[in-house]
Amino acid sequence: MSVVSKWMQPGTRFNLARAVQSKLNSPSIGTDASILLRQFDVDPEPGDSWTECLIEAGDDKLAEVAKHFGLEPPEPPEAEAQGEIDPSAADIDAYAELVSAETALRDVIRAVVPDWIEQLDPEAVAKLEAKRTEEDKRRDGIAVSKDLLDYTEIYQLKELISRNWDPAVKSILDDKKRTDVYLDIILDVRNAVGHPRPVYASERLLLAGAAGQIRNQLAAYRSKSSGPEAHYPSIDSARDSGGREGHKSPRLVSVSSASLADLPRLNVGDTIIFELEATDPRNRDLWWRMTSMPNGEPPSLFKRYPPLIETVGNRVTASWTVDEDDVGEYRQIVVALASTGRYHREGEWDDGVIFHYHVNPPPDA
Repeated sequence: MSVVSKWMQPGTRFNLARAVQSKLNSPSIGTDASILLRQFDVDPEPGDSWTECLIEAGDDKLAEVAKHFGLEPPEPPEAEAQGEIDPSAADIDAYAELVSAETALRDVIRAVVPDWIEQLDPEAVAKLEAKRTEEDKRRDGIAVSKDLLDYTEIYQLKELISRNWDPAVKSILDDKKRTDVYLDIILDVRNAVGHPRPVYASERLLLAGAAGQIRNQLAAYRSKSSGPEAHYPSIDSARDSGGREGHKSPRLVSVSSASLADLPRLNVGDTIIFELEATDPRNRDLWWRMTSMPNGEPPSLFKRYPPLIETVGNRVTASWTVDEDDVGEYRQIVVALASTGRYHREGEWDDGVIFHYHVNPPPDA
């Protein structure tokens, strides 16, 4: 089996494939588009979009087709061409990878060890509760998690994984020795970040590999379920810069205002940062769209409003700067996720989250 090369950034890959698709749809090509693609060893499957088949063919072939149409694809990194480590890997964010890895490990525990808290002694549970209380007091203006699992340390997660390996955790992570290596890497880097000591490029590469493998194994486990997780991507984490989690709503259904307590009040000019992460059981590129909508409008109609951002990737950061058009109670920030595949869980998207805020009118209004 040949290896499909992927050296472009996800957003660059997606945008270039869309640009090539536009060229393929031109009247001058007409019905010969499939014939042209086969000259580049890109063989479309029946029903696939041009964008999807170009992405799946790999970046080398996508670049060749793009050059044929006079487009200018990025050049592959020189180190990649020589079979060496891409120097850009040294820029991996160790803290973001740690958060991603620990989030995935906690999701493993949630999935197959629902009674995890009963395995802790009363003193350990009391410490977790005290940590949650202290976090709530210390972080003014931040909505801290109420789930005690979010306050466990990596060494506690390691112990729970070891204790519940067979058959529970094994059903997801599969190989105990390999998993122990990943956990040791995560624990080592966690200690360095916490003290704080420098995390070197080689360590960041190892951490990114371990975190990515755990996320992939979790996605593979979900793909074996009998539900929609077997076919469509899912949002794993969605938080704003105040620590608030978005309301998970795969069908983008409005949330009753009665269930929304202690919403923050924002002012025009405030900026909120969103950290978003998702996985896909088929390892496709993931497309995100974030929209600001007034209260009362069904979130599923998000495409009626201009996007705040549109981007591609498994883990993305988005920002929203509040303007006067956002003024109102229970303002909705709708985040929709879709794969680049042809079919979707909800027609046009696969998963979604909704954030709510009150936005004050300007003082002089």
